[in-house]
Amino acid sequence: MKSTIEEWKNAVSKIKKFTKDECEAMEKSELIKYLLVWQDCAHQAIEIFTKQDEIFDILGLYEKLFDNEHSEASKKHHILFTDSNNLNKFQSVKNNELLIKFSNEYFGHDNAYTINDFDKLCQDTKKQLKNNIKFEDTELNKILTELKNEVIYIWHGSEFSFLIDVGSFEGLLNSIREKIMDENGEIYIGYHKR
Repeated sequence: MKSTIEEWKNAVSKIKKFTKDECEAMEKSELIKYLLVWQDCAHQAIEIFTKQDEIFDILGLYEKLFDNEHSEASKKHHILFTDSNNLNKFQSVKNNELLIKFSNEYFGHDNAYTINDFDKLCQDTKKQLKNNIKFEDTELNKILTELKNEVIYIWHGSEFSFLIDVGSFEGLLNSIREKIMDENGEIYIGYHKR
């Protein structure tokens, strides 16, 4: 891993030295070769970024990208699921670096969806349950029912945690209901319909 990172850093430092005038003075074939090398470096960099957090530390980017999101996210519940037929209600994770990281970890790709106010939805559900409203009548239950054929991950915080695997939709709803009413109220569930 170290050698790949070092090669990549060296290639980037060489590329940075080229000026626009130098590029214009190059032979077309030489410039194309240079661009292909740059493209290859970019692809390697993307693979490293998606698989290894240490590259962020080496380049000094980790704190800038994740500190704000981590501090806010550490206090919230998050949800990821595999598909969305309702883009008015659900959002792609593509604009959220932290959720992209989780999506890559849980699904192996970042083509996942979320609910932006999911933590608020959980808090509202807790208040409703305390006011003797049935879980079946809550917005959270309605949304989960829409997603019952999807793969779903729900967790609290900004770090990877062990998720309890649930294979039935009824089991998912029961676990969420119990956890929401629990004192700490933190949900850690992975659901895949069997």
